[in-house]
Amino acid sequence: MRNFFLFVLLINLLALAYQSWILEPAVSVAPDFAAQDVPELLQVEREKDGPAAVPVPMQAPPIQAPAVPEVAPAATVQAAAPPEAQPQLPGTAAVYRCVRIGPFAQEKDVQSVQTELQGQGATVQRSAEAGRVWLGYWVQSATYPSRQAAEAARKKLIAKDMPDVYVIAEASEYRVSLGVFRLRSSAEQVVARAQKLGFSTRTIERFQPGTNFWLLAKTTGDPAVLKDAVPNVAGQIVRSQKVDCSANGI
Repeated sequence: MRNFFLFVLLINLLALAYQSWILEPAVSVAPDFAAQDVPELLQVEREKDGPAAVPVPMQAPPIQAPAVPEVAPAATVQAAAPPEAQPQLPGTAAVYRCVRIGPFAQEKDVQSVQTELQGQGATVQRSAEAGRVWLGYWVQSATYPSRQAAEAARKKLIAKDMPDVYVIAEASEYRVSLGVFRLRSSAEQVVARAQKLGFSTRTIERFQPGTNFWLLAKTTGDPAVLKDAVPNVAGQIVRSQKVDCSANGI
């Protein structure tokens, strides 16, 4: 009996020695996750009845920072300063110019020109003066020593289809009048016809006592414009000159 007890004791001692010196002690090991050399999970989209689409890596949704309520910074709001007032230039009175145009021998001519100038914005006044009235360009023949010689020349001109001719006497000289023309071109045509028939001629301006009409035009433009706007009325030479507006009451 005693031998059996000793045998059991010996076996327990051997078992204890075996566990203490030969077996590894039981150590508690915390779980550890090592990086694995494994491809990431891929999401494959396949078209209907078609080839597989290119794999697209799945991405984690972006992490949004918590919304922070915006607080407007304290600031002093200043009203926009009004623009500086520009100094107004003193009003400049319009500069008027006046020109005197004439003379006109016939009232219908001066009325026509007055209407034309008023249509251009000019202020126009009319005046009349007694004096010599221009009638036109007077074409005459050369002098003849006697009335008989002048009459012979007149008859020859009538025979050549120039009926509006007559004899004029100036002191002891006699001439044949070939006509008075308000257009220079008309006078030149008569001169050419007479010279072809062998007659010498002269052309002078003819006047007679009467009334001359003048126009006084006031405008803010150039008086030369008014001058250019005035036609050569029926061949008459119309003159123009600058005058003082206030001195002429316009």
